[in-house]
Amino acid sequence: MKITIQNLKTLPEIDGKANVVTQVGYVVTSDDDETSYSACEVLQRDDLTDFTAFEDLTEAKVVGWLEEKITTQRMETKLAEVKAANENKEPGIPWAAAAPAAEESSEEESDASE
Repeated sequence: MKITIQNLKTLPEIDGKANVVTQVGYVVTSDDDETSYSACEVLQRDDLTDFTAFEDLTEAKVVGWLEEKITTQRMETKLAEVKAANENKEPGIPWAAAAPAAEESSEEESDASE
């Protein structure tokens, strides 16, 4: 499982602290056999006891916030939901998959008429 930070939402000031991160947008990605599944989530940051100035933030620090607040089980559950939703998708449009075969038969008919 891999965590990728997508964005940070800040407020200009809270309690005398500048550029305070209030939300972390992230994506959790897991590889299952040959298929990769991703889930987008947002972490609300209400607790400023672990405040770090915006310019001093690192990816490792922000991922640490996520790992403190969000359990691996929750992330795995979310990914399982995404996987299940993809496996149970509607089949789509039947003629979309058949279109290449129709083109091949047209070519075969052209070759036969020559």
